[in-house]
Amino acid sequence: MSLLEPAVLRSFCATFSAHGTDASEHWHFQEWTGALGGMENPAEVSVEGDLSASAVFTGDLHSITVEAVSAHQDLTLPVECLLMLTAAAESLYDGPAASVSLEDVPYGADFTVEAEAAEGWRLREWLGNGDISGGDPVLGGTVDRDLSGTAVFVRRHTLSIEVAPASEVMVDVYGPALLAPDAVTVLDAIEGRELHEYAVDRETVLFLHPHPASPGWRFMAWSGTDAASVSGNELEMDGDKSVEAVFARDWALALGENITADPGPDGNGRYLDGAEVTLTATPPGGHHFPACHPHMRVRLNGVTCVVVVGMVPPCQGMATVPFSTRLRTFCGSRS
Repeated sequence: MSLLEPAVLRSFCATFSAHGTDASEHWHFQEWTGALGGMENPAEVSVEGDLSASAVFTGDLHSITVEAVSAHQDLTLPVECLLMLTAAAESLYDGPAASVSLEDVPYGADFTVEAEAAEGWRLREWLGNGDISGGDPVLGGTVDRDLSGTAVFVRRHTLSIEVAPASEVMVDVYGPALLAPDAVTVLDAIEGRELHEYAVDRETVLFLHPHPASPGWRFMAWSGTDAASVSGNELEMDGDKSVEAVFARDWALALGENITADPGPDGNGRYLDGAEVTLTATPPGGHHFPACHPHMRVRLNGVTCVVVVGMVPPCQGMATVPFSTRLRTFCGSRS
């Protein structure tokens, strides 16, 4: 006689867990497959042999929405500024007229967003939640919530500064850090005339610092199309700007003892090119000028003039030797 073993009733409960995370909160039981069927959880089955069953889980469904905007209230974003959104094997392109949105994106799916700027514009930043934040044109991450972001585009303008001679004069541009030219064009190689171009964001306030790269030059004024826009060497970039830095030669006038100059030099001891200066020599005690008035006029015309007045002792009686004022001008190289 044989004994028939009775069937054993077993109960199965499907749960989802992820060690070290709270991901289980975002997954939900959907159904049983295999030996077990249906959507009841827990499920009961009578075990009369080997069984194989699987539990199917689905993640939360989320949405991703991105849009493009202009950083300037007075400027409309051009349609050439584009966005691309990719998630769950779906891709969407759009311009700034409407936002780009994907619905029913499963939890844990990978996504990327990309901003493409039109000519004359650049992406300043992404403003959003989750992984949609920062200044990179392309961002990516994993969907863990409803995501939204805004691509903020800013208009770019060009500042053009003409300088000459570029080997001896400079214009530093701060905005607020020291900027390097984005392009340098030689306009006249003989005169050393160059055009320095800077690409900066609209509404940026720049500080222009013109100064000589070597002694012998002095900044005089701004000229050019937008010279009137420069105030106190500050310039607001509300459009493309073009200015010229005007420099003039200046020279040192070195004088010997007991010589005065009128007018006097500037604080650096220098005179502008072409300045007319009256020099007066005052003889010290025991010396005089027997033949002429101790004055002369010097016109500074591109050289450094060293003026020395030689004094002679007073005559004893009626001198027959023609004493004269020894007023000598030695012209050498500029300094």
